[in-house]
Amino acid sequence: MDFKTVIREALARGVDLSKDPIFREAMGGMSVRDVTEALGSDYFPKVTLDAAHNRLMQGYAAVPEDWRKVVNVDTASDFKWQYVTALNGYGNLPKVLPGEKYPFLTPGDGQERWKLDKYGRIFSIDMEAQANDQIGAFGKWSFNEGKAAQRSLNYLVFRTLMHDNPTMYGDSTALFDASSHGNLLTSRTLNYANIKAGYEAMAAQTGRGLETIRIIPRFLLVDPTNWLEALRLTQSNELYQYMQPGATEGETVNYGTFNVFGRGGLGLIPVLCEDIPNGYWYMVADPATCPTWTLGFYKGKQEPEMFREAPNTGGEFYQDSMSFKTRLIAGGVVEDYRGIVRMEE
Repeated sequence: MDFKTVIREALARGVDLSKDPIFREAMGGMSVRDVTEALGSDYFPKVTLDAAHNRLMQGYAAVPEDWRKVVNVDTASDFKWQYVTALNGYGNLPKVLPGEKYPFLTPGDGQERWKLDKYGRIFSIDMEAQANDQIGAFGKWSFNEGKAAQRSLNYLVFRTLMHDNPTMYGDSTALFDASSHGNLLTSRTLNYANIKAGYEAMAAQTGRGLETIRIIPRFLLVDPTNWLEALRLTQSNELYQYMQPGATEGETVNYGTFNVFGRGGLGLIPVLCEDIPNGYWYMVADPATCPTWTLGFYKGKQEPEMFREAPNTGGEFYQDSMSFKTRLIAGGVVEDYRGIVRMEE
């Protein structure tokens, strides 16, 4: 194996080349500075950028992309407002009497809008760090930048577009509103009875034409303090007995031997969301049957990107530093309030 291949693989793993035994054995004791000079000034930055991108993608994959479970993905080719249009007012089919003309359907339109935003930052590694064989730290930075990008998408959906209760463009009403949207329930501890209440609130929703629709919750979004209880409530088909609100210790209510929200029933899927503050939990429908959010990406690029500053310009020219930029372009919107219920303890 030639030394170019060795350094490429070592950098891709994000290791400190000065301490990597494979590198040391293949290089015969050469330092990173020696290898840099041997590779040439043009080749080494290209290898570094390629390795940084590999580590970026590894970090991106290391964080669960929970946002993807609950959104519909879109694309945009510019930074202008993008509109999500939902036809409304269908209702049931009207009766047509003998000799009468069939009426025309004239549905109204419900619109929400979103636009792209840029997320990112710059990291620089100076000549002294390169000479001191600290490339391993750069690999760790690239990995962590990938994790940060994935966390940013989770935060956009579960905090900005959900918990922060944004105002919807179509009706100028907050996403969670007890009177107008019927999807806000307060003083609700996470338990079987209150999951049932959330299910009933979602099932009571009507279409834009006041027609009866069938929405079933698919995901149970909880904060870390509710995670174990969420697993207990959804991952078993066995008998559960829960204390009634306000009951004394030992007083329980029997809900039967079959857990309708478990895997053998509705199959409510628990999702751990670090961006939800303690004391809140949510129930969300499957986006394939009832869209709640749309998340869009610039020209369909759903992963973060890594760029290197042009050689002998900027920081490299003035400060002998090599600069890299992480960039992610995305935007999102609440498409419909009917497929989500918020519980506040």
